[in-house]
Amino acid sequence: MASSLELPRYVTLKSVRNDLQRAVKSETPLHYGVRIEAEWEQVEKALTRCSKRVRLGHDAQTQELILKYMPSLVHETATQVLTNLISMEYYTQQQHNILQHCTPCGATRYKLNSKRVKEPNQSFSSNARQIDALPMFVIEVGVSESYTQLKRDADWWLETGDVHIVILVIVQSAASKALSIEIWESTPSPQPPGAGDVPAFVARLRSGRLEYLQGQGAPSLVLNYADLGIPNIPGALTVPMAEWSTLVWAVLS
Repeated sequence: MASSLELPRYVTLKSVRNDLQRAVKSETPLHYGVRIEAEWEQVEKALTRCSKRVRLGHDAQTQELILKYMPSLVHETATQVLTNLISMEYYTQQQHNILQHCTPCGATRYKLNSKRVKEPNQSFSSNARQIDALPMFVIEVGVSESYTQLKRDADWWLETGDVHIVILVIVQSAASKALSIEIWESTPSPQPPGAGDVPAFVARLRSGRLEYLQGQGAPSLVLNYADLGIPNIPGALTVPMAEWSTLVWAVLS
């Protein structure tokens, strides 16, 4: 994962707004990180005016801005169907409503620390936590061309130590016939506490990438119950993904 010290270039708010306006006009995905010398309120107002589908992250200390615009139906389908499958599979396996333990909170804006805010594509918050606490896990959806930025998104969430996992959904072009999922988890940093700007927690890839090739099977998604805010149930939730990949491919085709 990228170090928190590897900061992106500086650009103007006008430049970012122009990039976003072009992406909205052409309905092209846009996902990048930059640094911008402007007040957060000004940035937020200018960019959210362009589209309601914009997802933002901002670090007031480093002036880093994460901008994500995913305009197509496939990104929404990938997020919502996965959310529904997790909920339904939990009920099937445990005969309990997952809402008793954690609640899907959508693209809620979260305050990661005193300087950072971030919006995911989907988030699940534990009912055992305070109402304004960070989620247990989040889903971030992007395209293969912005994979490096997707990993940076995971960094921001998992460096908090409170978000257990980030599910990255990588949507590739219809021509490539491929979808992918990665699960990143929060783990204590190998560096000693207080070593420069190194965070206390870092992101680690839990297992290999899950590939969903059209017509070639769909590996299950395995999530530990503790990751879902359900520590009193041992083991893991196994989510069959055939329906997910079929529905997402139907939208892509």
